[in-house]
Amino acid sequence: MNRFLTIRLVSALAVISFAMNCGSSGSTRGKKKEFYEKEGNKVTVIGEAPIYNGDKQIAKQRALKDAKINAVRKVIGEEISNKSKASDGESLGSSLLSKTDAFVKSYDIIDEAEGKIDTQPMLKLTVRCEVEESKISTAVDNLLADVGNPRVAVLVLGKVGGAPVAPASPNNFGEAEIIKALKKNGNKVIDPALTAKKVSKTQVDAENVEGSPLIKILAEALQAEVLVLGTVETEDQQPLDSVNGKALERTIYNTAATGTYKVVLLWGDGKIVDSGSADGRGADITQKVSREKAISEWATSVSKK
Repeated sequence: MNRFLTIRLVSALAVISFAMNCGSSGSTRGKKKEFYEKEGNKVTVIGEAPIYNGDKQIAKQRALKDAKINAVRKVIGEEISNKSKASDGESLGSSLLSKTDAFVKSYDIIDEAEGKIDTQPMLKLTVRCEVEESKISTAVDNLLADVGNPRVAVLVLGKVGGAPVAPASPNNFGEAEIIKALKKNGNKVIDPALTAKKVSKTQVDAENVEGSPLIKILAEALQAEVLVLGTVETEDQQPLDSVNGKALERTIYNTAATGTYKVVLLWGDGKIVDSGSADGRGADITQKVSREKAISEWATSVSKK
């Protein structure tokens, strides 16, 4: 599954980086390089806020909040960069800024000054914050774990022995086998029972997945981030009754399974980041089991793409 894991990680990083950059605090976006000093768990930063209608008290509260956010953002950015080698740790970590107060143990305002940006009066605070480094480290570890392991939904349209098998149905052996392979490799997979409650078979179209309503359902209702969408069909082969002219005690049934797969990112209209075909073969003394073995081999092949 090495190739799929690479796609998975890159895709998740793109999703989370995009979301976090869009969700960054307006008070910290677009600033010039700020003053920043760190000694142990003490971080000294600048916080700024406009003074509206001469109300310096409210401006001071907002400037203090800005300083705390700047302090935590810098520490989180360093943690992420050190642990993941990401070039923009601050952007990746911006979703943690809502927990700023929990990460700042105490603070001291060491300087207060007024100025202007164009004609707007501004209040600038220099603040020394004592941060909870262990809490930040744990939060970053959890964030990076989520980045590298998005939630995956699996849907397979099947035809077994000529009979259609609906996606998200209890007897969908192809889905079950892909899910088993993904879980074995540590992927977070959406519970197929939950998928069945939210997705109807008429909503699944393997040929027209980009821009379909299915994308919104999976992303919003199931909180899935990646979809593995497959199609598989079995074809019974000639049974084997003898080998080298010698009759077998039991007939061996052979089955071929062929199909396609797509890996879809579940944001916006849904982008297909990988696709291809896979096949499998199965043999057993019963036709039913030979079909299942063929589908299982197909699913294993898909999970290794």
